[in-house]
Amino acid sequence: MTQNGLIPVSRDRHKDRYWQRFTSYNFARDLSECPLVHTEVCQAAATFPILFRKTESGIRPFAVLSLTQGETPFVSTQGRWLASYVPSALRCYPFSAETLIDTTPNSTQQFRLLVDEASGLVTDDVQDEPFFTADGTLAPDLCAVRTFFQNLTAAEAATDQLCGIIDKMDLFTLVRHHDGIDLPPDWLGVDFAQIEALSPPHKLLLMNNNAMGLIHAHQVSLSHCAWLFKAQQKQLHRSPDAESPELNGFLCAMASAQQLEGIHAGY
Repeated sequence: MTQNGLIPVSRDRHKDRYWQRFTSYNFARDLSECPLVHTEVCQAAATFPILFRKTESGIRPFAVLSLTQGETPFVSTQGRWLASYVPSALRCYPFSAETLIDTTPNSTQQFRLLVDEASGLVTDDVQDEPFFTADGTLAPDLCAVRTFFQNLTAAEAATDQLCGIIDKMDLFTLVRHHDGIDLPPDWLGVDFAQIEALSPPHKLLLMNNNAMGLIHAHQVSLSHCAWLFKAQQKQLHRSPDAESPELNGFLCAMASAQQLEGIHAGY
């Protein structure tokens, strides 16, 4: 078992087990943030504030889902996702993945698929999706999940590189407030005044690597801090047993007009 409670998918453990696709976003209710990759920041910027945080692999962008210790307003009391865009990291629950780095000479990165067995979506029901086929190979639908995470892992590496370029230019700075809204500690933002002071070759480097696109998405997204704060204030006063039509309407109006591609777009 990994430290976060996810279990590596293996024939020994899962050859006679099955899984269900999620039908509720209750698993995301208590999330205050969600990691993003560079290919989705423009879509995410239309809905969420995007800020940066240091991780084990470097600095990475995150969609901010909550500005307080409370639940995110993007998940309804019935488990519906209320925003117009679903971050890629949330699309394949109860699965996740990790890259294992071998430090021995001539080593290669090892990728493995993980599953949250505490999700209630891992079963012994033969009518559900199998982990493996009768001959012991990964079942087709799970192969699609693995491919999704392999692509996501590659996008994460590319995103780390872009953030590394921005970091080397000393453009990241601690952000404690925006538009009068207090932000959670340790968030990083881009110092836009510092960008103006960059030399033309450095600005060109940002442009050529698409790091400037990431910066612009972050800049535009900060306008959502005020309405996310307002949404959470509305949330504090809603009935705990029912959805608030006012809150749902507020979120739908403030979110972009993008069409949701589907709850299981990653599958």
